Amino acid sequence: MTITDPITPTDIQYFLKKKGITQRSLAEKYGKSEMIISDVINFRRVSRPLMTVIAKEIDMKPETVFAWYFEGKGTCHHLCCPDANAA
Repeated sequence: MTITDPITPTDIQYFLKKKGITQRSLAEKYGKSEMIISDVINFRRVSRPLMTVIAKEIDMKPETVFAWYFEGKGTCHHLCCPDANAA
């Protein structure tokens, strides 16, 4: 992966694992369910606060990790994303 490649959910999981961080530990630390953490990591849920803390946990900027959201480089078509349905 080069610096210009988009970060994927698999990349996020790899970086978390490399630091010894589990989805369960993130859920406990931030008072959220594991499902919510998983949904954010897998781009199924938009939560700017969680995107920010997940990125910080892997020592990256949220704009880099979740570029599809912050820079509009990708499109989320899930109902949880209010901007996805905007015309």
